[in-house]
Amino acid sequence: MLGGRIEVDSRPSQGSTFVLSIPAIETDRRPTVTSRPARETPFDAAPRVAPPPSIDVALEPSDRIGVGQAQRPLEGLHLLLVEDGTDNQRLIDFVLRKLGAQVTIAGDGLEALALFGIRSDEDESDRPAPDVDVPYDLVLTDIQMPRLDGYALASLLRASGCRIPIVALTAHAMSGERERCLEAGCDGYATKPIDRAELLSVIRGAMHHADL
Repeated sequence: MLGGRIEVDSRPSQGSTFVLSIPAIETDRRPTVTSRPARETPFDAAPRVAPPPSIDVALEPSDRIGVGQAQRPLEGLHLLLVEDGTDNQRLIDFVLRKLGAQVTIAGDGLEALALFGIRSDEDESDRPAPDVDVPYDLVLTDIQMPRLDGYALASLLRASGCRIPIVALTAHAMSGERERCLEAGCDGYATKPIDRAELLSVIRGAMHHADL
């Protein structure tokens, strides 16, 4: 039927051999493989979202300010905090250190004068000027303190020749309070309770005023 043939070779006591021969047919068709489509998953049914285009941002020199400098604007400054209240000492010390400053604390005006090597009972004409290498960049002093208040401290520091900036802190927002602080020799004035932004602004202003 297909143009083939069958051959049989049989030998006694050995068995039989059958040979089936079918001629091959030449063809140009190539075999195809049909595969079952993969089962669709919920992820395949989800809409395709194109990735957003990449954006290159070039920073201007003014934008490259160090993050550390922006967060710690008082970095490198050593401040003397003169405050008799322990709670206020801890609070203000915490705020100043968060701003990057190094802080030394004096409990009142007399302790602060001692750090400068100044005695309050000396005659002003005999009082030597403090060492020019004073380790403080600014004095932050409460006004209402026992033994020696902030007004007297500022006056004695100025009388001794000390020219570092002095910022007064007071809980009294009475008229004329600011003027009295400035007359005593202070370069700035901030009110309590402490506001971080206001305190930083006053300190910067006092430092700038001292540089003029």
